[in-house]
Amino acid sequence: LALCITIVLAAEMFNSSLERLAAAITDEYDERIRDALDMASGAVLIASLGAVVVGAIVFLDRLAVMFG
Repeated sequence: LALCITIVLAAEMFNSSLERLAAAITDEYDERIRDALDMASGAVLIASLGAVVVGAIVFLDRLAVMFG
């Protein structure tokens, strides 16, 4: 579970650094930069969904024992 949290935080940091880099390169609208930022945000979403699945596997079993 700690590894999942670390992966999500690392993905978010990569996303944030890419956003700052894009802002430093140009203030003008560029579809390529927009696409890169969208892909980085998608990577964070995928990492987060993976962490949710792992959390569900770990905790749903324990909750079923406790309430079942």
